[in-house]
Amino acid sequence: MKPTRDVILAEAIQLDADDRAVLVNRLLDSIHDRVSDDVQTAWVEEAERRLARYRDDPSVARPLDAAMHLHREPGYWKERK
Repeated sequence: MKPTRDVILAEAIQLDADDRAVLVNRLLDSIHDRVSDDVQTAWVEEAERRLARYRDDPSVARPLDAAMHLHREPGYWKERK
């Protein structure tokens, strides 16, 4: 029987931090191979745009925990479209 995503996740969370980091990187690498050049280019452009905005006005920066909380708010992504 093939293990489910939940079973794999439960086991992975029990690994130490270094092993989890290796696992995450390998999973991301497996996805990266499938990302189109257009998507990759769009992400690079977005990162460059955000960096330029930050360099122009560092006050636009938010602590990571505040930014993640905002993005998890219900309806946030619907309002962004």
